[in-house]
Amino acid sequence: MELGTNAPLYVHRYGSNIHNGGYYADKDWANTVSHYSAGRAIDIAGLESTYRQLDGMSDAAVAAMAARSPLKAGTATRALPRYFSIREVDFPDLFAGATMATPKVPDSEAQTLVDELGPKGYWTSPVPEVVNPYQGDGPSAAYTGTAYRSKHVGDAWDTSPYPADNPPEVPPYVKRDKPQFIVTSEWIRRMGRLIAYVAPQA
Repeated sequence: MELGTNAPLYVHRYGSNIHNGGYYADKDWANTVSHYSAGRAIDIAGLESTYRQLDGMSDAAVAAMAARSPLKAGTATRALPRYFSIREVDFPDLFAGATMATPKVPDSEAQTLVDELGPKGYWTSPVPEVVNPYQGDGPSAAYTGTAYRSKHVGDAWDTSPYPADNPPEVPPYVKRDKPQFIVTSEWIRRMGRLIAYVAPQA
């Protein structure tokens, strides 16, 4: 936000790599950089619901909730939830006496997860992003085109990660399917679902 006017400022990029380009800000919301979102969706209804819930609590209920808060633990040691990567940990999961319940996983999903291992015995997933191989410094000659202004990556000398199926629309880039790899985040997600199925926490 611009000091004095409270007007929003948006980040843009020019050039094709670090040697001939840079970033700048103005008040034009169009064609902003894709690797840092220029906007954010806000769940107004959710905020209002939480506000009404808290506003309706008695002083005694507020005091009891505050006493159970992990921020009130002081020097006392509290055990973390039994599983810490089954789902996203929410603040109430860390309250004294709270149980972080696992999600319900149907039989069909568990069977699909096992089937996806296949004869190879491991899961593969489309890798979210790929990178250009390092080639040294990129060209310093001015680039006046717009192919890279709203993409995750610049020219072929730029090693920033980008999705293989959404590259800049200029040569030498070509759209291609995302390659299959063992993706850590997907391994954790799948294993978490299987753990929740085999040993649920209520």
